Amino acid sequence: MSHLKISLILTLIITVSCNEPASVSNIQQISYDSNGTINCIRINGSNSSDPKQVIWFYPDGSIKTINKYTNSSKEQDIGFYQSGNINYINCLDTSKLNGHAFIFYGDGALSNHRFWKNNNIAGYSTNYYQDNIGTLKNICFYDDSGKLQSWREAGTHGFGISVSPVVDTSKK
Repeated sequence: MSHLKISLILTLIITVSCNEPASVSNIQQISYDSNGTINCIRINGSNSSDPKQVIWFYPDGSIKTINKYTNSSKEQDIGFYQSGNINYINCLDTSKLNGHAFIFYGDGALSNHRFWKNNNIAGYSTNYYQDNIGTLKNICFYDDSGKLQSWREAGTHGFGISVSPVVDTSKK
């Protein structure tokens, strides 16, 4: 791996940390695959036994995921396609799945957005067409237990053309 690429990786590591800037002295571990390519970099936070960030790489050296931790709970997770486009962004407390999750198409366009509360999709979720302009496909509405309550499809004449309540047939 070239010195320029390693410098760019270290710059990214230092830049990505929002709460505590990382430095080269905070690097806990660098793992390599059998070909000598960097596979993973672990960066310490304030507690040296608990990694604050973990960066995984594809075999070609491009970044696969960046995980940010608070204590032992994953707080932010960014995944990349091998092309470099973002695959997903999870801003979740993974101990109970609380927060937002975004998934993207391979070309970088937003595919869907979910809000999680206590391990359930809650409130709403949105889905988008793969059309590079972010055209809304539908919105689903959930109660706090994660049960789908209704959804709205986007129509050709604007949003909310049809509203479909969810009917629970399991009680019959």
